[in-house]
Amino acid sequence: MPARERFSIARALAALGADDAQRVRQRIDAVDRARAQRSTYRVRDDSRLVFMHCTDALDCNWDYEAVLHELMCIQWLHEHTPYRSVVEEAMREMAGSLKAQTGASWDHVWRAVSESGADLVKYACLDTTNKRFPVFQRPARCWADEVEDADATAAQAVPWPPAGRRRGL
Repeated sequence: MPARERFSIARALAALGADDAQRVRQRIDAVDRARAQRSTYRVRDDSRLVFMHCTDALDCNWDYEAVLHELMCIQWLHEHTPYRSVVEEAMREMAGSLKAQTGASWDHVWRAVSESGADLVKYACLDTTNKRFPVFQRPARCWADEVEDADATAAQAVPWPPAGRRRGL
């Protein structure tokens, strides 16, 4: 089986029509500007979450604020814990173990692991390094006008973990 190609916002935008690509690019840029107001982190080209949010493709109730918060947390984890180097292998091990224990299909197992496995790895990385997430502050000015569907509450700080960030919560 060939290696899976990593996700790229640039490649995904290139696959869209010109009008859709421009609209999505504007939304991605708005997310990046909002994020830059809170931290030195920038939207990375491999951020599937940003692309899915900006194309309204998320299958859960993540609002704009929750997406920003998650992006900052992930970037912080990448820089301050071993998360980057362990997440893929840890999730494969979880899926393999669950498959061996249940005999379920790989698709079913992977859906279950992908729903909560990354969060388990995040918490394990924090626990083993004895670190805690910093408090990410809201921006000095309101950026809600830059995003088409932002609501009046989007500029409020979201506690960790953001409420309703997974389906069914």
